[in-house]
Amino acid sequence: MSESREIKSATPGGEIKSATPGGETIARRVAEIIVERLQLEQFSAETLPHDAILFAATHEGGLDLDSIASLEIVSALSDEYDLDFDNIARDDFMSVETLANYISRERGGSERESGEK
Repeated sequence: MSESREIKSATPGGEIKSATPGGETIARRVAEIIVERLQLEQFSAETLPHDAILFAATHEGGLDLDSIASLEIVSALSDEYDLDFDNIARDDFMSVETLANYISRERGGSERESGEK
């Protein structure tokens, strides 16, 4: 049973774009992690809207995730990207896109420059 619903953008006008050329790959991996770790059976990495607000109610166009889900996401992303999410701003933890942009910024150019994490 497929439900069609409007998904609100994480920022006014949906202006968030990938911060680096690898940003789309990061966004896809973030989506995969969210779908897998939270067992979101209604989505796949391809169908999870990258601009959907993670913690907004579904009737507001969000995914309606809770604080336990945020801990699961942070744990998985910390393991995947070897990053510290202790000081992540709320605006960076709004959607798949904002998380991917945060990861891209935090990783800087280290992978591109050294060829490894």
